[in-house]
Amino acid sequence: MENGHIVKEARKATGLSQSEFAGYLEIPVRTLQQWEQGRRNLPDYVLKLILFKLEADGLTKGFLKSLSDNQE
Repeated sequence: MENGHIVKEARKATGLSQSEFAGYLEIPVRTLQQWEQGRRNLPDYVLKLILFKLEADGLTKGFLKSLSDNQE
């Protein structure tokens, strides 16, 4: 699965809009949009940091488990 797609699915799992999610991550909305649309590359380490933050803040709602289940 492409990193931008993973971020999009993670955002949807939180129930946040693009604007809210970008604010939560403290990044420009346009950057998030470009990641989700595959127009801009999201480095692996940034994806890991985002997923770590979501997990630490309790916002994943089982997303990481479903993601790991899909990877197997």
